[in-house]
Amino acid sequence: MAPDGSGQQRLAPGWCEYASPSPDATRYACSAPVNGRYEIVLVDDSGQRTFLTTTPQSEFGAAWSPDGDWIAFSRDLGDRWELLRIRPDGTDEQVVAPEGVFATWGPHGELAWSGPGGLSIARPEGSGPVVLDLPADHPSWAVGTG
Repeated sequence: MAPDGSGQQRLAPGWCEYASPSPDATRYACSAPVNGRYEIVLVDDSGQRTFLTTTPQSEFGAAWSPDGDWIAFSRDLGDRWELLRIRPDGTDEQVVAPEGVFATWGPHGELAWSGPGGLSIARPEGSGPVVLDLPADHPSWAVGTG
């Protein structure tokens, strides 16, 4: 739909949560319920669904990288939520951090998430993490003008 709420269009039947548009806005990554858990699924603008994950755990919180090369998400391991990234074609799944939820990408490819101790920020592959003693329930980026 348009920013003013006009032109609403349903892309596909079924339930999807935490939808994140691809940088070119032709696909959406989201969490879809499957047999009592959630999986990461891509929905294209024709309504076609493609599952990126099919595990016994729940995954949620998909977020596209600004260049469209990665999708970050979290996986429920029972005692914690692990932060991962995966390619949009479902390959090259990698752990970014042993604990993390609500990941968001910065304008230059940085990754921020809510983790133990507050807000964590790192390079896209998880190296060089910095933990800031700030509340981080749902982090987001604000781009300054100066």
